[in-house]
Formats: sequence, C-alpha cells, structure tokens
Amino acid sequence: MILRLDPTVPVVWRSPTTVQLGVDPVICVFDGASGATERLLAALSVGAPASALPIVAEAAGAGATFAHALLEAVRPALLPDGSVPAARPAAAASPERLRIAINGGGPAARQFGAVVHGLGAALADALPEDGGAVDAAVLFGSYAIAPTRHGVWLRRDIPHLGVTFGERSARIGPFVEPGVGPCLACVDLARADDDAAWPVIASQLTAQRAAAESDGGFTASVCLRVARILLDRLTGDSHEFVDRSLELRIDGREQTFSHAPHARCGCRALAETVMADVLPLDRFRARSSSGAGAGAPA
Repeated sequence: MILRLDPTVPVVWRSPTTVQLGVDPVICVFDGASGATERLLAALSVGAPASALPIVAEAAGAGATFAHALLEAVRPALLPDGSVPAARPAAAASPERLRIAINGGGPAARQFGAVVHGLGAALADALPEDGGAVDAAVLFGSYAIAPTRHGVWLRRDIPHLGVTFGERSARIGPFVEPGVGPCLACVDLARADDDAAWPVIASQLTAQRAAAESDGGFTASVCLRVARILLDRLTGDSHEFVDRSLELRIDGREQTFSHAPHARCGCRALAETVMADVLPLDRFRARSSSGAGAGAPA
C-alpha cells in the first residue's frame, strides 16, 4: 500500500530545526528535525510504500526504528488507505499486477528494486522475447544513457523511463511511449544541437558513477519519485511526462523541462512503432505553450 501525506495538511517550520504537521489542529511536531526526518517527510509527500521508509531512513543515517516512530506520529496526516486526491480509472491496473524491468547497475538501481518489491510489483529480470510481458522499464545511468541500452526497449515498443544522475542532481524522464512522444535519443540530439561536443562528452561519462548517486538519502528520494511517476502512468493513466523531464537537486530545488521529437531521429518511423501516425502527442496532453523547445524549462 502506498502511504502519502494529505496535501491539505500543511507542513511548516516552527524554527530552523523544528517542523510541524498541521496548524488547525496541530498533528505532530518534530523538535531537532534531522536530515532523516526531512527525507522521510519528502518521501511521504509524494507517496511511498511502507517497506521503503526504513530504506530511506537508513540511507539518511537513521534506521527502521526511527522510520517506524515517525510513521506513527504522522499517521493521522496520511490519506486513508493510501488514496490520492485524483480519481483513478476503474480499469486501472494495480501495482501488484505490474511487471517492471530495471536496466542498469549501481546504488539507484538496487534501491529502486527494493521500492518495486515493496509495491508488490514483479521484477522482470531481462528483456523477454515477448515485449508484452513487461509493462515498463526504468533505465538508470550517469549523465546519459547509451543508445544501445535504450534503443532495445524502443524497438520492442515497451514504455521506458530514463533516470540519470549528475554531480548534484538527477534527471527523471521523459517517460518514453514509443510512437507517441520524444525518445531518449531525441533528447540527446537536442542537447547536441546546443553543445556540439555533447556526444563526445557523454561517451566519456556513461561508464563513470555520478557523485549524486553516492548520496544515499538523495538516491532514495529520487527512487521514490520515480516510483510515483511510474504508478501515475501505469495505474492512473497519466501522460504528464511523455514529453517532459524532472530535475531534482540535492539542495531540494526542482525544475521541469520540455522535450519534443527531434527531426533527425527516426524513432517515430520505426516499423515497430506503428502507432506514430495514429496517436499524436496532443491526444495525451495539450501543450500550454507552443514555444517550448526541446530541453527548455517548462
């Protein structure tokens, strides 16, 4: 079950070290709030399975006992039965019926595997011959994801989400829906348009471990946000990130970027992506601004 703080309950700071949930009435107050407190509250604000909370706490230097105590304190501020304010389609799949593939190694991939397990979803160990056996894949990498890694999911017509770490941030998205919006190659081509040296730079970085991934608490927060985006797409039919990516920074700042199919990329003309001319991007989400370019902040 997904645990999530009721967004109508304010989270306020009484002082630089004291955080309070609720004002009228006050639900709980945490004196001497630690980094673990902040990480756990951040995880609960976007939604997290109970089994993932000890992982977040341990990565932030606390432990399972601390996570349990905090959860009991904030329980009155949680949404009932893990519900979310937005209505869900009646035919939406439940997390327990999903099969998620994880592509990549390192701390983030391992932590995300634990999150998927906590959701009750099944982990697909490898790309099957029948792509329909996988609902979505999550690809982890440093700075960029090599075309040989993301191209195979595109050719099999399997939705996939790229997650890349940098020195002080992580970028999530776009959530590639083959034949509908931009693919990860489109994003790299747009970046090469802005910086002609990017392909050479990226080839030197993909085998390195980005510094931000070594921050266990930050990586745990990223994994929980990835899980929220994944569930919104697969169980809530949200297409918010079909042409967007989200940058999370270690200092807590966030920024959303817009992307578009690139003219030099053939992702929408592949034989496997026969839906390209049938399901245009506008069907999923009307763009609020026609002037946003690939990779431009939304």
